[in-house]
Amino acid sequence: RETAAMKIDFGKVREDIKCAVAIGYDVDMPGDLDYLYNKELGWQGGCHGHLNEDVINYVRTVVEIAESYDTKLQFFLQGNTFEDPVENWIDIAQRGHAIDQHTYNHISLPHTPLETIESEVARTKGLIEDKLGVVNIGLRGPGGYRNGLREMGDIQQIMLKTGIKFVTTQDRFGHEHLSDEDMIETIAHTQPYRYDETGLLEIPVCGYQDREFFDPDCGPPRNGTLAEWIEYLMKAVDFVYE
Repeated sequence: RETAAMKIDFGKVREDIKCAVAIGYDVDMPGDLDYLYNKELGWQGGCHGHLNEDVINYVRTVVEIAESYDTKLQFFLQGNTFEDPVENWIDIAQRGHAIDQHTYNHISLPHTPLETIESEVARTKGLIEDKLGVVNIGLRGPGGYRNGLREMGDIQQIMLKTGIKFVTTQDRFGHEHLSDEDMIETIAHTQPYRYDETGLLEIPVCGYQDREFFDPDCGPPRNGTLAEWIEYLMKAVDFVYE
């Protein structure tokens, strides 16, 4: 099925395009199925960035599809990912895809002591830069926060102090269920901005996440099909492009 966005020649850079569509691959949990389905573990327990063979093969497939359209992807990795061999991530980084961080242990930034936040962010930044040879400038906040890091100037300062230049922490995830059309329209009001306290750049998460379609851990699932999820994404891309 064609959409307006799919008619673009992805092999060329068009000067008249003034928007970007970003799909972030936040691959921190799929390697440990006990985390996803064992209610006793809670959101923090068992959460580990180690990826099993099926997941890393999926990631490589997605990378290859993106590259066939001359497109790069944005990944956010936990620092503990680097307790496993990192050859796959070295290859992905060398192919020009962006790899940034998701803290070391998937901590909730608003509910963690400042010294722990600084330690986790600095440790993960060092691992990414030492093992992958790329500069880590971005961080996605584990779980996402309704108001991002607003009125949390001390946490913003830690980001800047450790060399993080942008965060993606604002996420309306799980707070209300709108129609697909209404949710897509919120994209227009969820654009990047700089925090007043420090000037740190926030790039909010827009629209529904796939987990809201399929994951019972995230509230009543929509029981949606893969086809419905794809249709939603295509409508969102059309809205942004137009």
